[in-house]
Amino acid sequence: MPRTSPNAIASFGAMKAEYQGMVENRFRRRRPGVNSIGTHADTHYANEAAFIKMREYGRAADRDDTIVGMLYDRAADNQTQTGYTPKPNTGDPEVDAMLYVDKWLPWATDKDMCDASGTQTFPEMEWSVARADMADGDVLALPIDDGSLQLIEAHRLRTPANSKRNIVHGVELDDRRRRLRYYFAPEDVSPQQRFAKVGDARIVPAYDADGNPQVFHVYRPSRFSQTRGVLWLKGVLDLLTQIEDTTFATSVKQQIAACAVWSWDRDPAATYGADNVVGEREQQQIDAFTRAINEGVSPGQMYQPPPGTKLNIHSPNLPGDNFIPHQRMLMSLVGVQVGVPLFMMLLDPSEGSFSSLRVAWDQAILGFVKQQYRRIGQFYTPLWRWKIRQWIAEDPRVARAAAKLGDRIFSHQWNPPGWKYLQPMQEAAAFALQVQTWQTSLTRRHAENGDDFKEVAREIVADNEFGITLAIEAAERLKTKFKDAAKDVHWTQLYHRDYFKGGQLIDTLETPNDGSSTKAIKDGSASAPSPGQKK
Repeated sequence: MPRTSPNAIASFGAMKAEYQGMVENRFRRRRPGVNSIGTHADTHYANEAAFIKMREYGRAADRDDTIVGMLYDRAADNQTQTGYTPKPNTGDPEVDAMLYVDKWLPWATDKDMCDASGTQTFPEMEWSVARADMADGDVLALPIDDGSLQLIEAHRLRTPANSKRNIVHGVELDDRRRRLRYYFAPEDVSPQQRFAKVGDARIVPAYDADGNPQVFHVYRPSRFSQTRGVLWLKGVLDLLTQIEDTTFATSVKQQIAACAVWSWDRDPAATYGADNVVGEREQQQIDAFTRAINEGVSPGQMYQPPPGTKLNIHSPNLPGDNFIPHQRMLMSLVGVQVGVPLFMMLLDPSEGSFSSLRVAWDQAILGFVKQQYRRIGQFYTPLWRWKIRQWIAEDPRVARAAAKLGDRIFSHQWNPPGWKYLQPMQEAAAFALQVQTWQTSLTRRHAENGDDFKEVAREIVADNEFGITLAIEAAERLKTKFKDAAKDVHWTQLYHRDYFKGGQLIDTLETPNDGSSTKAIKDGSASAPSPGQKK
């Protein structure tokens, strides 16, 4: 049968369709929300009831599934660890110390001061924010007049039904999509209950009269036109059901198989002899007309079955050969949604070689760092500036410092926690090499590990001062007590801080690390080096 030749219009359309993706075919999946005019990101969750239900479905998986809650916990643990550290950079060391030691630490470690509900310290609130960011899609924090911080879950941010304003699921926008107000439903409103009146909402302006944010909205937008966050496991919600159902069905199947380990096959044409007793017997009445005979056996016992009888031993191959690889593949797809590799999710290092684990670990850290710095901009930085403004209003010392320093009083940086490398000796050597060759500074390198170099330096100097003082005092006591017998005792013998022998950073052929420095000091031919100083 001859084929129909395409007409001129169809041929012209095919010529213009330069990309394969522009041509429909029968293998392409029909996706909802796809049209030919283009839409902004908020269009794809315009139905508020369906948007809320998707979040609640994810929360149900978080509560009940075997891997979801643990996955969120693992990601939040890695991203927050013991908490972020603020580092004031006002240019005045005394003011920096006052802001961090006298003001921040007491507030952050007192749950009654930092948490409006009085249940969490600030590091614990950090963990809750990171987890809700992933599990719910977004989380909000409100600075309260009393100096505390109120965390609000995503389901309370809703649009009143009778409002005609440009509100996207509780966030009012202007013509440039700048946030104007946030609308919070009362806590007792059910997701299925109609939230109708604007007057029932708690309305919080997005910014105060000076342009300072009054709502800290933490979420991860995949498009810049996205107003609300979406739970991170949105693309694998159906896979979660398959993982749980398959695991449960396989477990039940294994349990049933374990109940039947052997069976008898009897030949109907065979003649059976007398009953063959092989062990102790007891009779059990099943019902009015049926009895069961239970016969005991023992290890190593030989049994000759009656003629025409065959004993079948059942050893089913459960789970099947493809079960575990299939489940691991599905769990890997779930884990990558949160940036957690399978070996980290299961705490199982047998997933591959050391090199493959290191590559996965490095990639996971890259994702964690990105989320850390996103939250610094959305949550931590506005929080610090709010606390500075509050301290200026309440504490005369901070007010005088602000009058002296001006806007520098707000200057600071947040140091998120870092991670220990899988090979700590190599990391330490690389650390020393980078600093020694001026590839980085001690301040920056310590910040990468979540530490404050100035604080570390103060601690090192204080520790050395303490140790040297004790050593000098002890050396003098020995000389006084034992006189000539201890006349050659030097305090460096009591406070020996040489590096391990062969340490390549300080051990050279000209100055071997063999204790000769102490001998030179004792002989008077050299001065005592400071602990840890290259000789």
